[in-house]
Amino acid sequence: PRPRPVFGHGTQVVLAGPDGRDELRLFGCYHPSRRNVNTGRLTRPMLTAVFREAATAAGLPLPGPPGATPGSGRGDGPGA
Repeated sequence: PRPRPVFGHGTQVVLAGPDGRDELRLFGCYHPSRRNVNTGRLTRPMLTAVFREAATAAGLPLPGPPGATPGSGRGDGPGA
């Protein structure tokens, strides 16, 4: 696409689909590498926010509150 999209965590770019009518949304997200996590460039809330935005854009139901562990019914993270 022109102009070329600029990357940023949490940014969205809407692209035209192959038929020119449907749209494709591209979400920018930092890679969850050890370096990005340890330096604080990417936090769990940041990653969760991008996934929630993408799910909403796709019309998918959102799971419990942010930070909730699937199936635990609680929001205190893994191993709860």
